[in-house]
Amino acid sequence: MGQIFWTHRDSGGTQFNYSEIVGNSAAVALSNAYYVDNRTASRAVSKLGMQFGVDMATNILKEFWPDLQRKSRRKHRDHTNSGE
Repeated sequence: MGQIFWTHRDSGGTQFNYSEIVGNSAAVALSNAYYVDNRTASRAVSKLGMQFGVDMATNILKEFWPDLQRKSRRKHRDHTNSGE
């Protein structure tokens, strides 16, 4: 979850994740420019927070998906072998 705000440098250190923050902020700004009736600061902050939440959930899913798949396959395999 922290990788939304901090990212790894090529040299091994960490730095503020400008691309994530600026990119999501630009996407919200473009969305506000397109949808004229929703141009409030509170709605923009809400959209930005929602985008960060979606990105965090996606990062968590990417991290643990192989483990979830492995456990799912193991249960499926045990279920199919028990009938033999």
